[in-house]
Amino acid sequence: MQFVLNADSTGVENYQGTEKRQFKWKTKDEGIFFTYEGEAQEFQLPIDLAKGEIAYGTLVYKKE
Repeated sequence: MQFVLNADSTGVENYQGTEKRQFKWKTKDEGIFFTYEGEAQEFQLPIDLAKGEIAYGTLVYKKE
């Protein structure tokens, strides 16, 4: 799985190259939050900016 955060506050979640979900992201309360296109629920992206890592449970995604 890959998360791409663009400078224009848009992004893409790419799941094994077969499924791509568009989202918009923003910074709030020293965190990064995103909302998938067409959905109302906002999610917090558990990101460590200093390390360039996103941690979801036992999975860790590293910055490319």
